[in-house]
Amino acid sequence: MASQRHKCEVHGTPSGIPSIPCPAYEQVSPIVPGQAPQWVSPIVVPVLSQNVAMAPIDMDNFANGATSYAVTTGVLPTGLALDGATGILSGTPTVIGDTTGLVITATNANGSAASDPFTISVVA
Repeated sequence: MASQRHKCEVHGTPSGIPSIPCPAYEQVSPIVPGQAPQWVSPIVVPVLSQNVAMAPIDMDNFANGATSYAVTTGVLPTGLALDGATGILSGTPTVIGDTTGLVITATNANGSAASDPFTISVVA
């Protein structure tokens, strides 16, 4: 039986960047103890502007059942950080360019994990 996912947050929208569609009430599988977290949708990071604070992105909107997060492949652009406990990606990117091949791994309370790739682009 699927459950309704009610949490979806994007805090603020920098000027010139379109808002991120928020899939409220997305159907996801229920959390099963001992089962790895489930990525319910791809990680979506809008194109960011150099030296402009990004709207924080909550990874809980993309992963179901996770209690911690980590960047396990690649390095976030300079000025950005992922809070491993809350799953909030935030900061102010300072270097222009595309960062590809990033992977975030979500882990649940039992230590089961699942990973999802994503890209971050920073423009002038």
